[in-house]
Amino acid sequence: MKIEELYSGIVNDKKMSLSVSKYNAHVNQCEMFNNKEFIFIGISLGNSYFNEERLELIIKAFSVNFKRVAVFLVDKLSAHNYRAMGYNEKKIHRKVRTNTNLTVNRIQRAIKKTNELYKKNNIKFYRWEDIENFKGYPTTLEKVVQLYEADSEFQNIIYETTKNVVEKYLHEQFNDVFFDESKWYFLKELAMGLCLNDFLNENNILNCYYQDFKFFREFFESDYLEKDDSKKQDFIIYHCSE
Repeated sequence: MKIEELYSGIVNDKKMSLSVSKYNAHVNQCEMFNNKEFIFIGISLGNSYFNEERLELIIKAFSVNFKRVAVFLVDKLSAHNYRAMGYNEKKIHRKVRTNTNLTVNRIQRAIKKTNELYKKNNIKFYRWEDIENFKGYPTTLEKVVQLYEADSEFQNIIYETTKNVVEKYLHEQFNDVFFDESKWYFLKELAMGLCLNDFLNENNILNCYYQDFKFFREFFESDYLEKDDSKKQDFIIYHCSE
């Protein structure tokens, strides 16, 4: 995996740079990356990686290099993990609201600084409720749930993915009671991904994240569900250096 620098600049008086790579291939072999038309940036709520400086770097780097940029905050979906951890609904609402306000403010500041600096105004910001309100989302979610209920191999993938994330990032002891709730995070996220092209009105979507999202990537490389061949997605990894 070769890493290629995409952007270098000053963020809060610090020299920072962003590089990109692609799983098991050179990033320049990715047609969507070479075309630089559209990039999709997913932001996880409550993830300490997305501090103010990194968010500004990420948004600046992709805004400069791509014609169109979508920033998507996965905010309300985190309620499933809090619920699985046994929090009551009042505490869940408070935690989601607090973390959402913090992250939204960081993203909006980063977009404002980027627009003022580069005068491109090519960034659109979305949140989970935008997907929930999209007319194609409920049908897509139903298809994912039907797949989960019918396919034991897919069930195992969801189980192992959920277990790994819970133990690695939430630092909770995993059990099946936890899984019954937290699995919905991934099922709903997959449904989002499946209707993303239509939601964004983009035939080609280049997804980027700070690590290889193996579960998501492999699902789109699989034939679990029939997909429209005219609508494609690909995946790259970005690396923030400071």
